Amino acid sequence: MYMIVGIDHVEISVKNFEQTIEFYKKLGFKQTSIFKKEGRIVQIQLSNDKLSLDLVKAPEGEEPKLEHIAFLVDDVDKTVAEMKKLGIAITLEPITSERSGRRLAAFKDIDGILHQLAKPE
Repeated sequence: MYMIVGIDHVEISVKNFEQTIEFYKKLGFKQTSIFKKEGRIVQIQLSNDKLSLDLVKAPEGEEPKLEHIAFLVDDVDKTVAEMKKLGIAITLEPITSERSGRRLAAFKDIDGILHQLAKPE
């Protein structure tokens, strides 16, 4: 059975990139990359050698929140097949991200919270 072996990354939405980065730097995280779209920052990645955080901007009028946990798996495709056998609905069938090269899939837990399965390539 191919299931979760760790956490690949956690994505959170934030109000202020700069203040959030400074906060996580105090906890030992370092900024590792910035992704822009049409000249605007859309995501900033931080890492502390054990865990990666993906920061995204909270939409105007919404509170920051945990966006998803990306669970690390040995094999995304096989894990998705096993999850389907267990009756877990998959919201994003396995893909390979053009930006990160990770193999990804997505599902929601029983409370409707979105999560990912991830395997770095």
